[in-house]
Amino acid sequence: MNLKRAFAICIPVSMIALSALTWSVKSLGAIPHYRKTDDEKLREADKLIVKNPRNPEPYVKRGLIFESMRRLSDALRDYSLAIEKDDRCVSAYYHRAALESRVRLFKNALSDYSKVIELDPKNQASYLGRAQVYERLEKYHSAVADYTKAISLSSPRPEAYMRRGKCRQEVGDLAGAAADFLSATKSDPENSDAFALLGRCQAKLGKLDEALKSHSKAIELYPYNPEAYQGRGEVHLARGKIKEAIDDCSQALLIAPFLVPAYVTRGLAYEKKKDYPRMEIDFSEAIRLDPGDVSNYLHRARGYIAMGNLAEARKDALTAVKLRPKNQQYRLFLLRIDNMIKAGRRASLRERGAWWRTVLLRLSNSSQKRGLRRCRLRPNEGAAFRRWERGSAPVRSRLPQACNPG
Repeated sequence: MNLKRAFAICIPVSMIALSALTWSVKSLGAIPHYRKTDDEKLREADKLIVKNPRNPEPYVKRGLIFESMRRLSDALRDYSLAIEKDDRCVSAYYHRAALESRVRLFKNALSDYSKVIELDPKNQASYLGRAQVYERLEKYHSAVADYTKAISLSSPRPEAYMRRGKCRQEVGDLAGAAADFLSATKSDPENSDAFALLGRCQAKLGKLDEALKSHSKAIELYPYNPEAYQGRGEVHLARGKIKEAIDDCSQALLIAPFLVPAYVTRGLAYEKKKDYPRMEIDFSEAIRLDPGDVSNYLHRARGYIAMGNLAEARKDALTAVKLRPKNQQYRLFLLRIDNMIKAGRRASLRERGAWWRTVLLRLSNSSQKRGLRRCRLRPNEGAAFRRWERGSAPVRSRLPQACNPG
């Protein structure tokens, strides 16, 4: 009896203790909460569709699940089905537009974003999405208009100001771009990228001191920002501080070895330093990373000319002409190199001709009259030729003028 009573008391107590322990462990987060798999989510969405096939929202929900599973064609089909069920479903148009932009169907994305704006004129996300599509299509004026509308609807994030500033840079509105980047820094004072973009824009406007402060602030906020180091290197180069420019660009390349502008800036600094071999190395690396940038070929060609390697300089100039066949400056640059090569060949031929004439004259056993006829000497140069023939003037510079075609 005592044993039965003991078991009757111990079992409930142990169950209570086990439940308390389980609750405490769950509250501490040691046991993770159960998460539904994608297949379970799909089954739930299918049940909702079967339950109410005319409701577009389950199709949108299932499309989002397909999109998270990277089944993009299935997601696009579900968004289209939702629109067929209700042609005024804003969420279906919006998600389909975002997916079309993701798969580079830009015309369809523009159409869907415009439909969302037509149905909901105060939808800020649609203006931002359409502006990004315009930006990718290089329609920067339309992108600026959409970014401006999105910013006016509500307090935007700093990215909206930064994107509008980049578009304004593309259309040449540097003052407006600087104002946008400044607004981004005020909206988020800890944003290192915003300060770097502001410094770059200030440098283009000629405000070098302010640009230097902005880049230094960007580096202070985030010491591993390669664009900030590269931008500050450009400012140092514009101010004539070559060593500081090289140091900043080298630091940028330590952080990001594939940053092409850092190679270009450091190459220009080496050119001012007249360190042409290092200049050639930097521009060669820039060309390897970005073969479509014509200016890098011209910079490297200048370095080759300074080193006397006209053949390689001509190759770079010819590549630039092939990439931009309608640019007359590139053609003139190639013509200048060709003229330099021809002048060098003429000088070389003169030297070779003078040498061979010297050899022929030394080996000649003909008479003085015959020698004068071969060299086409003038009568008053006969004495100089006789002195040379006797060996009193063996140096080439002392040859008669007619035998030295220089």
